[in-house]
Amino acid sequence: MSSGLPPTSTLLPALEARNRIALDRRDAFRRETFDTARDLIAAVDQLKHSHPYMGNVVCPVGDHEYHMFSVNDDVVAWLFFWTGAYEKALMDLWDRLTKDVGQHGGVALDIGAYSGLYAMVAARNGCTTHAFELMLRTAERAKINFRLNGLADRITLHPYGLSDRDGTVQVHMPRVSDFLGTGNSIDEKPNVNTVETVVSTVRAVKTVMEAARIGRIEAVKIDVEGHELELLTALRPWLERDRPEMIVEISRQQDACHALLADMGYAVRQLRGENYHAEPGQK
Repeated sequence: MSSGLPPTSTLLPALEARNRIALDRRDAFRRETFDTARDLIAAVDQLKHSHPYMGNVVCPVGDHEYHMFSVNDDVVAWLFFWTGAYEKALMDLWDRLTKDVGQHGGVALDIGAYSGLYAMVAARNGCTTHAFELMLRTAERAKINFRLNGLADRITLHPYGLSDRDGTVQVHMPRVSDFLGTGNSIDEKPNVNTVETVVSTVRAVKTVMEAARIGRIEAVKIDVEGHELELLTALRPWLERDRPEMIVEISRQQDACHALLADMGYAVRQLRGENYHAEPGQK
């Protein structure tokens, strides 16, 4: 029975032709200048739809190049494809942190791993790496990227959210589920419309630490879209014990999160927007 789809012999040349057009437009775009970062992002938002690229995207971070598979649905791959970078200041800091930790195979946690770039940087730098991703579809893409980069056996992927409790949660999505959307959150965000909700699994920090036998934690990246206070509170015994250096996005209950970090002896400085560098001091 016919599938109703064009044969592969027709699809592949068409895809390759479209990708060549996107590559040519990208090269021209990178020669353009923009007055503000907002203007640049607005231009990318238009181009990613008018000139879709599907396939392997090269993502340089520090001394290495990483490869990310995209079917024009990954925010990280989009920005690398069109601009050649993604959150450069944060990525450079994470690269430096994990190089130090990786010299002795220390543990790095990527909590809110999305499609896996931070986890791959940590693993490539020699860290014992654990990646946590709440959305199953996005976790599957991370798994593909780990294999694509030869890092699947160096990253433990946990396809669930890390929280202060075991159970299931309603995840609020600002975009439809056929897109690897950033911004998916356990708690509803003010002034953000929810397009779709899905049920996802969360596991308590204590449960995971005991089951996975995670050792001394030395580097942590947290991007959990508003669930920071609950997560930091649950992580507190390990943060106070191990004193890891952290990159944390704090998008909700900022005063409470900063107070908690200060109470644990962390010095916090703003990196970019809602992203912060938390360094352990003497408590």
